[in-house]
Parts: sequence; structure tokens; C-alpha cells
Amino acid sequence: MRRRALLYADPSPRGEWALGAACLLAPKVIESLTVLATEEDLRAAPDLLERMAAPIAAQGVPCTTQARPGPAEAALVAQARAQSPDLVIVPPAGRNAIQRMLRGSRIATVVRQVNSDVLVARRPPARVGHVLGCLSGGDLTERVAEQTVELAQALGAGATLLHVASEVRIQGATEGEGASGPTWKPSLRVLEAFQPLRHRCALRIREGLVVDEVVREADSLACDLVVIGETRSPEGSRWLREDVTERILLQLATSVLVLRRPHGAAAPSDAR
Repeated sequence: MRRRALLYADPSPRGEWALGAACLLAPKVIESLTVLATEEDLRAAPDLLERMAAPIAAQGVPCTTQARPGPAEAALVAQARAQSPDLVIVPPAGRNAIQRMLRGSRIATVVRQVNSDVLVARRPPARVGHVLGCLSGGDLTERVAEQTVELAQALGAGATLLHVASEVRIQGATEGEGASGPTWKPSLRVLEAFQPLRHRCALRIREGLVVDEVVREADSLACDLVVIGETRSPEGSRWLREDVTERILLQLATSVLVLRRPHGAAAPSDAR
């Protein structure tokens, strides 16, 4: 599962988060790396690219550098489309709610517009001790489960899979009647994805609001990395689905890896 990665060189202290995440993944997960900076940032910090590439190259990972006009989101999307990396590593911009309303969210823009998996890097630990994979029951369920376990194995970490049976009914959910009223059964697809991995990880089933349960589980397990599948969907239901991904990205204090569908694959009508 070694990947060709693209790293955004943020000149702010958050850039060290992205670099730290890349260092944790290299060379077991990252096989080559392109470090990208905006031309505007390079005028203020001419050594930015070399400084960010050096720690990765020191681990024996081939590194190249690239400069593009800003802003950061536009540079990242343009480079990802030109290069087609397997993985894009980017830190959050650190914008508050008002700034996000006015300028948008950097990570939401990148996650929506690139076709690569995206690692949103928060402050990295000294080592990755536990990886949490969130299984929706949709078409990315198997990939999230497999990648969670493979990442944990590559990094010498523990792995847990989580499925939240939402208390808010959405299209495609399975309803059953219990003694206390309606309950939501875990998707058969989740159980099938877990079956071949059962000796390598645990599966937890929770009922409630998806974002709340993911945050609660990540905190209780002291996870260092959370893996989720993209929830891009047709415009008519975007408020139900894309918002879940964005809220997870904004509320979790740990790094989040968003897995994408294969290039060219269309989003299904029901992302769950």
C-alpha cells in the first residue's frame, strides 16, 4: 500500500503538522513525495521547499519540489490534477468560523476537488499507536476496513473499526423494532467487511449521531489517526452527507484520512 504523496508546505506552524505526519508514514507508507509551496510563500521564505523535503529525503524517500501560484487551495488542486498522487497531505488553515464563512474551508475545498485520498494532518504524536476506521455501510466500507488494518500493521499500531447505526433515518438504513422502539441494525456490508479482518482488529457498533459517536470513540481509544470514506453525493442530498465529512474533519483533534473512490467512479445515489 505504499503511495505517491503530495505534501503542501504551509509556512505557518501547522506546516510542521503535515511534515510530521509525512515523517511518520515514510518510508513504510510513502514511496515518493512531492513537496508543494505557493510562489507567494516562497518569496517570503525561499528555503521553505528544501526545509520541508529534507527530513523525508533523509529517510530514503525520493523527493521532488514544486511551486505554483496561490492561494494554497488552488495550488493544491492544480498540482493534484496534474500529478494524480495517491495521497495529498495538508494541514488545516486554522480559520475560525467567521473566516470559513468568508473564505471557505481549505480542507473542505481540497477534499471535494481532488481525486486523491486526503490526509488532513493535525499535530502528530511521536508514533501512531491506534487507528480508527469508520464504516458507513456504503460502497467504500471494504476499502476503509482494509486500509485501516493495513495502515495499522505498517505503523505497528492497534486497529479498531467503528460502525454508527444512525438514530436519524436516512435513505438505505435498515430499521428494526426493539422493545424500546425503533433500532438501527448494522449493515450486512459492514459485517462482511469485518469478517476477513476479525483476527486483526476489533469492531464496535454504536447507535447515535454519526459525528458525535466518531469523536467520542476516537477520544476514548486515544486514536492517532481516523480513517473515513468520502461522502460526496448528488447535490439534492449534499446537506445530509458532505456535511458529515466536514464536521468530522473540523471536530476531531487528530489526523483524518479521507479515502476516495477509484478515479472515474461515480458517487452512488446513497453514500451510506
